[in-house]
Amino acid sequence: LSLSVPAGRSQEPESRRGLARLTADMLEEGTTGPAGAGRSGNELVDELDGLGARLTIHAQDEELVLRLSVLDECLPRALELLGDVVLAPRFAAADFARVQRARLLEIDTRGDRIQELADDGFARLLFGARHPKGAPALGVREHVVASSVAEVQEHWLARARPAQARLAFVGALDQEGASALWEGLRERWSGSAQALARA
Repeated sequence: LSLSVPAGRSQEPESRRGLARLTADMLEEGTTGPAGAGRSGNELVDELDGLGARLTIHAQDEELVLRLSVLDECLPRALELLGDVVLAPRFAAADFARVQRARLLEIDTRGDRIQELADDGFARLLFGARHPKGAPALGVREHVVASSVAEVQEHWLARARPAQARLAFVGALDQEGASALWEGLRERWSGSAQALARA
């Protein structure tokens, strides 16, 4: 299944190229929970691995897309974990510092990846350097340096709303069965992630 939220590169401020990619990376860095009973990024991966599930999160031009692949018998628990990622991401400062350093290293070494340079150059010619789609896909170094974990959180919470999200599901369940699986997430996701994240 895939859950698409309108938080992609086109939603970034002009002074923060790379914010959507940072947000996608930070969503993989664990979740919060009641009384501090959350999980780190490694714990989240371990729990998904235990279910035989794979979760990937990508920032695209228009949307941020969360893709989950899991066997039918483990789907209910995997959906609970996906709900935690969407509604209660951890966004810890220490995790952000590590993710930010990794992104800057990627940017600094992108000269070794000729195809990426060609893609960035073509996008710049096609859309213009000031257009979100004309900026480098990895982001701009000075913008990534200036970004903060608070800006990542704000970018996500402002856009993670069920009315704007799209869900695609492929599996053995019929429409009624698939719809029933989403009741728990629907009940939790009542208008925005912001209220839940601050509860």
